[in-house]
Amino acid sequence: MQTEFPKQLIKSAYLKITDEDRDGVTLIHSLSGRQFKVCKKTVTVLDFFQEPQFIEQLSLSSAMKLSIHELWSKGLLVDYLHREIEAVLRIPNKPSYFGLPNLDGQQSPQVVMIGVPFAGGNTESPEVKGFPSRLRQLSDMYGIDLSGKSWVNMSALGENLSVQNLAALVKENLLKDGGDILCHPYESRRHILAKIKTLLGELFSAGYVPFSIGGDHSLSLPIIQAASTCYNEFQVFHFDAHTDVYSSAFDPLLQVDNIHHHGNFVSHCLKIPQITHYYQFGIRGINNITHQDKPKLKTFWVNELKNAILQHQILDISLDIPCYITFDIDVMDPSLAPGTNTPVPNGFTFGEVLDLFNLLKLGQRQIIGLDFVEVNIKKDPGGLTASLATQLILNLLNQINPQLLPTTKQIDRQSKYSFSSQD
Repeated sequence: MQTEFPKQLIKSAYLKITDEDRDGVTLIHSLSGRQFKVCKKTVTVLDFFQEPQFIEQLSLSSAMKLSIHELWSKGLLVDYLHREIEAVLRIPNKPSYFGLPNLDGQQSPQVVMIGVPFAGGNTESPEVKGFPSRLRQLSDMYGIDLSGKSWVNMSALGENLSVQNLAALVKENLLKDGGDILCHPYESRRHILAKIKTLLGELFSAGYVPFSIGGDHSLSLPIIQAASTCYNEFQVFHFDAHTDVYSSAFDPLLQVDNIHHHGNFVSHCLKIPQITHYYQFGIRGINNITHQDKPKLKTFWVNELKNAILQHQILDISLDIPCYITFDIDVMDPSLAPGTNTPVPNGFTFGEVLDLFNLLKLGQRQIIGLDFVEVNIKKDPGGLTASLATQLILNLLNQINPQLLPTTKQIDRQSKYSFSSQD
């Protein structure tokens, strides 16, 4: 995001007056929902910037320059040449994820839940964009409170399960709600994907571990791209029934301007040099009958993983390299998770996934970020899928070891994030 004071300013197009009295005026930013109580003189200044103004051409006192800088820093005035940045927003939402407090800007390592209600990578099933909101509702309905203010019975997460990581995250107040990324239905896919990359890049560069709630699987690419600008090397752990490296003769038509979709995003991930290895777990089905591994890509088929679970066979994957986790709900058996766009028979049970987490030693790894995608709430009339997804998300949170959160030495904090939908 831009940090230098712009040369040309204009009044935000999203400001509206909601109340006016003798003491001043209340303004609301219609996108972010933020409210501002200002004096009438400030309204006069804002009206002056109804048309773009070059700051250097104005004769301003030192006090007025400070006031204009304050209006710009709060988003009441915006850079005229980069007005689209206004739509690059994380909007606080209610109820919160798992009762968590809003992200407060504290720079110590924290895990940040962030909603990404985007389905532009799978336009045939737009309902997946509704899951972030549904998860908030379920968090409230079940009374899940990970803020540390209420008692949480960790036994509910699963039998014979060590929950020390999640308990420590709660105790140390390391979990925050980062709001939801604004995804307007009339925005272009390119614009929204660029926003995702920008906002997640800011979280990565600040030392946070973002846990993104989607949405369709195409959103994973800009998030992983953002991680690659902050980490010199990492590996990806991908839980899915599908490889998402699919292609067809229609790709040039479908990928206008090289925009990817939920079925081929991994092909783009494999081109990222910072990714040392890309591991896939749970792949199955006749749609993968011609699949072969590629450089950096290692596929673990569901049957071999089920056998490894039965034999308690630890998977030989380096613990020394940080990892990013992306989890597609269709890795689960459709009898347990029918609410997904592309169900495939013979998926994992809940217990098998937890056992797989143990075989992968996730709780002993440095996890730099996670996402959870492809829950279709319209195909889940009984709520079974959403309930299972909630349980899985809590168990994924439990894999984040608070002692292995990112350090300042690992993160390239010098990275500059400027929004561009032309990348």
